[in-house]
Amino acid sequence: MNRRNRQLLEELCAERFGDLLALATLVSASPSSARDLVDHAIAASFARLRHFRSLDEADASVRRHILNRTVKASSSPPVHGDEPLVERTDGDGAYAAVDPQLWSALRVLGARERVCVVLRFVEKLSVPQAAALLGWSETEVERAAADGIESLSRALDTAIPAEWPELAAVSNKRGTR
Repeated sequence: MNRRNRQLLEELCAERFGDLLALATLVSASPSSARDLVDHAIAASFARLRHFRSLDEADASVRRHILNRTVKASSSPPVHGDEPLVERTDGDGAYAAVDPQLWSALRVLGARERVCVVLRFVEKLSVPQAAALLGWSETEVERAAADGIESLSRALDTAIPAEWPELAAVSNKRGTR
């Protein structure tokens, strides 16, 4: 590994590991496997003879590996259980503000839907941004996110709470209550 990538790896682990772990926990719905998922994604991203130009580029590579590995590896049904998905950390990351009810409800989703809901409504990526990150068409992202919202609404046995405005807007547009 070149010196620049080694420096970026250290910065990534120091500054963004918590959000990467939260992302992995949310999309995998498995606190016990999230750490391994992040470790594997970091190793896969930095093992190649790539030269990252920035911390953001390295971060995007690791996130892509987390998301794609989750979707490819997940042929299992959604996870159910009482274990909290992740210990939320203090800070300014997108995950610090996620409603605990949403964290738990994400377990009912399949991997594709969970990944799209997290990218669209937690990470606040646009459909084109999420599609580019996943290597999917925009239609696939829209459908998986909408199906995820519908499943969340059924799982919560209610309309999506108003505290989740972006989710509620999608849910209401589809007529889900």
